[in-house]
This record gives sequence, structure tokens and C-alpha cells, in this order.
Amino acid sequence: PPHRRAESLGTVGIGGFVGMMIGPSVGDAVFAGAGPTGNFPLFFNIAAGVSLLAGVVVANVALPPHEPHTESTPLGSLLKRHWPGRILVVPAVFAAVLTIHMTFLERYAEHRHFEQIGSFFLVYAPTAIVLRVVFRRIPQIWGRPRVCGAGLLLCCLGLLLLIPVRAEWHLVFPALLMGAGHSFIFPSMVDLVAGALPARHRGLGTSLALGGMDIGFLMGGIGWGVFIR
Repeated sequence: PPHRRAESLGTVGIGGFVGMMIGPSVGDAVFAGAGPTGNFPLFFNIAAGVSLLAGVVVANVALPPHEPHTESTPLGSLLKRHWPGRILVVPAVFAAVLTIHMTFLERYAEHRHFEQIGSFFLVYAPTAIVLRVVFRRIPQIWGRPRVCGAGLLLCCLGLLLLIPVRAEWHLVFPALLMGAGHSFIFPSMVDLVAGALPARHRGLGTSLALGGMDIGFLMGGIGWGVFIR
């Protein structure tokens, strides 16, 4: 139902957190004691194997019958009439924040002389999963804009808590807040963007939200890297 779209998006997204929890732990295990040359061939082979397995699974998914083809609306005129507006800033900002702990947290850990960062994700992902399940209907109660704003505030506080980190276990505290923020932001954000378009074009709305995230990953990956260089 329309009023439960954000809930359904959040439930489906739980699978991503499982991967986020497993991946860094596998990486830490692969590179543990590998020496200065690392163990990159094994690491890339594992990643390629998992990607191939996921591709095989998707290729064998049973899809529902196709709906009858209807006349398509020109993309330009459709977006001109139903442009989501300022909410598209949120996916870009959110993805730029994600690049910090997905790409640059390891640099920060090296700066602090930590041995690994897996503990961050082992807290981040379960926190997000639990909150997604427990508060799955909170967008209906608070409203999607408020939930999205609360998630951004939690991410902001989590980033600030990275500043005083001096020991590996200190990463637990920013992980808790940033995992909570992630759990609230994504489903409400995507639903707000998709909801701006007519029902039969919601897939395009989802693509717009994800495209905004791609821009954020580009901006964050380059911008933060230049800033800390």
C-alpha cells in the first residue's frame, strides 16, 4: 500500500546491511598478517566470486507476468511536470557521508594505528537492522521528512564522535549513531523522491534517488580525498 512504501523499502534494504557486516570482517581476515604486499589476489577473487553468485541468483529469480505495454511519456516532459525538487539534495549528501566510513575510515584507522575497522561495521550494520525492524512504521507515524531529518542529524552526531576516537573500541559510539541514521534516512528518502512521480513511474523516481547517491559518491570520494591529502 502507498502508506507503507517506506516500510517495504526499509525491509528490503536489510540485505545490504548483512553484506556490510560480513564484507569488512572478511577483508580483515584476508589481510591479517599478510605483510606489506597484502593479499589482494585472494581478496579480489572472493569479491568476484560473491558478485558472480549474486548474478546467478538474480538471473534465476521468477518475475511476475509483464503488464500490458502502455504509451510511454517523454522523459523530459515527465520530469518537468514532476521534478522532485530539493529532496534530491538528500541522496547526494547521504552518499557523500557514506564515503567517509566506506572509503576513508581505514585511512583514519591507520592514522590512529588501529589494527582493523571491522568492529565499526559489526556495530553499524546490526544497529541499522534492528532499528529498521523495530521502527519500520515510523515514517507513517512521524512523516517521512521528519524521519529523514532525524536520520541526517544522527549521522552528523556520529561523524562528530569520530573526532575524539583514540582506541579501536571507541568506534562503537559513532557506529551506533551512524547506523541508526542510515536506517532512518534511506527508505524515507527514496520514497519521498519516488512519490513525486505518478504511480506507474515510481521506478524512475527510485532511479533518480539512486542517481543522486551516485553524484554524492563521486563528490564525496573526490572531495574528501582532496581535503585530507
